[in-house]
Amino acid sequence: MNGKYKIKGWVARDQITGGDKTNLYFGYEKPTRIKTGLYNTWFGFGDFISLPKEMFPELTWKDEPIEVEFTIKKV
Repeated sequence: MNGKYKIKGWVARDQITGGDKTNLYFGYEKPTRIKTGLYNTWFGFGDFISLPKEMFPELTWKDEPIEVEFTIKKV
């Protein structure tokens, strides 16, 4: 595969209720929005990866998850 791998999935941003603190996640399954006490979060990612919060700055808790494809290659 020439040292290149593509991973498709979904990215969504969580939020602590009433605050500016957020977390960004990538998962293989499209998640569902839920609100649980202090957190506005997403459920159903299956396995997921926490991403740097600076990625996808346009994506907020109010937005639907976005479908993405990451390319990973050897350097």
